[in-house]
Amino acid sequence: MLESLEIENFRGIKKLKIDNFKNINFFIGNANTSKTSLLEAIYTGFSRNALSFLNLLDARDIAKDDDAFEALFYDHNSDNTIKINSLIDNEFFELEISSDYKDYDKLTVSINNIEAVNKLNYLVYKIKNKKGYDTSINRIEEKNDYKFEFKVLNKKEENIQIKKHDVEFISVFHYTMSILFILKAIFADNEKRNILKNICRQFDSKINDIIFVDDRLMIEIKDLKHTINIKNMGQGFQKYLTIIASIIYQKKYIIIDEIENGMHFESVKIMLENILSLSKEYGLQFFITTHNKELLEILNDCLIEKDYKDMLSVYNLYYNKENNIDVINYSQENFSNLIENNNEMRD
Repeated sequence: MLESLEIENFRGIKKLKIDNFKNINFFIGNANTSKTSLLEAIYTGFSRNALSFLNLLDARDIAKDDDAFEALFYDHNSDNTIKINSLIDNEFFELEISSDYKDYDKLTVSINNIEAVNKLNYLVYKIKNKKGYDTSINRIEEKNDYKFEFKVLNKKEENIQIKKHDVEFISVFHYTMSILFILKAIFADNEKRNILKNICRQFDSKINDIIFVDDRLMIEIKDLKHTINIKNMGQGFQKYLTIIASIIYQKKYIIIDEIENGMHFESVKIMLENILSLSKEYGLQFFITTHNKELLEILNDCLIEKDYKDMLSVYNLYYNKENNIDVINYSQENFSNLIENNNEMRD
C-alpha cells in the first residue's frame, strides 16, 4: 500500500508531501488545482518505468506536441529536476526525471528574425538505490512524425532490483486500451468472467453478455439481434467496465480521474458500493478525483450503510498564500461529519 508521497517540480506542483493514505483515497478541490497531475505523479511513482511514463503523454494526447517534455516540469522549467518519492509497503522508492541540455535542438531564426523557442527532446529517468534501471528517452522528429527512443543507462551495473507494482490508470481523457488485455485474461477464467457479467448487469440489466469478435470488444444486449461495439456504448459504461475489470483482474492499485464522468448517479452508487466491497475483499488501493458534492454524499451513505471503518482518506487540493498547491487531509470521521452537517470542503 502507498503510505506517503513527495512530489517536486512536476507539472503544476512545485512541492507537495502527502501521507495518511488509506484503501480509498479521494482528491477534491476547485478546477485547475492539479488533481490530475497528482494522480499522474502517483502512477509514475508506482510504475517507475519510462515506457509507462509516456502513457501519460498519450492519455493527454500531447506526445506529438513540441513542448510535451517541457510540460512535465513545473512552470515548464526543465532546470529543476522532477522528484517523485514513494513509500510503498514500508519500502522507499526515489525517482528523478531531468533534462540534458546538450540534446536541446538548436535555436532557429524565423523569416521575421524572431528566435524560436528551444524544444526539449531528451529526458533522463533515474531510479535511486539500484531499485530499477535508469533510462534515457529521446524524442525524435521525422518529417511530420515523431518517435521515442529508449536507452538503459546502467544495464551493466550489478544488483539492480526490479520491483513492479501492478497499477492501472483510468484517465478522463480517453478509453484505456489496456482493458482489452485485462478482459482477455478475465475471459480465460470462467469464474471471473461470470463475476464480471453479474456486476455489469447491476449497471444495466439489459446486458446479456460481453464477448470478443475479431479482437473487438462487443456487448450483447437483450432483445437486440446485433452486438454493439464497446466504443459505441456510453462513456459511463466504458469507465464502469474498465474499473470493475481492473478490480476483478486484481490490479492492486487503481487510479481513476473524474470517476463520475458520463455516469448517472444511480450508477455511481453501484460503482462506489463495488469499489468499497471489492477493495476490502481483495486489499486494493484506489486513488480517485471528483468535484461532485452529490457523489461525496453517496460515498458517505455507502460507508455508513456497510459500516466500513477507517477505509477512506479525503484530500482537498488548494492554492496556498504562496500560490503553490497544498493539501488538507480529512479522515473518514471528519469527512462524514462535514457531509452530515452540510459543510463545504471542496474550496
